[in-house]
Amino acid sequence: MDRHAAYRIATQLLERYRALPFADLVAHIDHRGQERIPVSTSHELLAEVTVNWADSRREKLRIDVEIDACSTFRLERVEEHVIVSPAKN
Repeated sequence: MDRHAAYRIATQLLERYRALPFADLVAHIDHRGQERIPVSTSHELLAEVTVNWADSRREKLRIDVEIDACSTFRLERVEEHVIVSPAKN
């Protein structure tokens, strides 16, 4: 796995989800989003995004991204996360 490409994709996905309104992120709780991302003509990565509450008071959300190499020979994974809270006016 090209770890630089995997981290770049993880960062892009985190930024995409972080840009969503907080109410839209809450709607993603308990739903796993998956997509296959081609990184070359012969290689692709599987990205999985999950959103869950980050605290017991349900004020913050944790967005997790896992990038897996689509390989049957060995497991390679990149994991990143970010914590978000609603915008304060």
